[in-house]
Amino acid sequence: MSLKPSLLLPLAGLLVALSTPIVAHSYFWPHVSWRTISNDGFYSYDFDSQSVNDNNVDWPFNMIWYDEANINDVKSYLSSRGFSGSGSAKYAYVYETSNVNAPEWDTDGGKKSGCYTDSVGNKRFRHTRLYAPTDSPYYDAFFDVYTYGYYIVATTHYDINETSGCDAGNPWFGYSEDLENYIADLADDNFVVSRDSYYLNNAGYGVYDPGVKPGLNHYHQSDGYATKIRFY
Repeated sequence: MSLKPSLLLPLAGLLVALSTPIVAHSYFWPHVSWRTISNDGFYSYDFDSQSVNDNNVDWPFNMIWYDEANINDVKSYLSSRGFSGSGSAKYAYVYETSNVNAPEWDTDGGKKSGCYTDSVGNKRFRHTRLYAPTDSPYYDAFFDVYTYGYYIVATTHYDINETSGCDAGNPWFGYSEDLENYIADLADDNFVVSRDSYYLNNAGYGVYDPGVKPGLNHYHQSDGYATKIRFY
């Protein structure tokens, strides 16, 4: 399989206020592209299934945990900061040069907070999924000898009024930037945080086009840059 994608370019949308459900909307079509760090790589989104396709995206990558990061250690840290649950599994296509089986699909349900009520009465979960090559010799991590050391990549989003666990009904999902900033604020207490410091070419705002996600319940919010957290 070729690692160089030939995928469609996006339409841009308008920002919808975080505190209100999606009513007025602008459609957004995601831009999926292959991103590299040294000789390693991953696509700019994770996917609903093991298929690289514009109409199969879930959320944009927007966080890089690096230095001494691996999946288990970062998840353990997140559990200590209120992300004690997990969610449904999604998929990322990843490439690590030291992996004899590269490239590969990684699967993750992520780390998810408990249900809480926001300031306007919505029921919410915080949810992040973390990915790295599982067959690499680096303990569920990419490895970059030059800059990043052991690193993993992550998506973030809110699950709002989700029926599973909150029993609120009329669910909708998204606002990745807001949760990226929340996690960055948490990590500031322990680690070195560089906000919006790695370009991933996945910017856009708006409800996913119905051709991508049926219904109006997935809201894309991305400035196209990942926050880096030096994990040690």
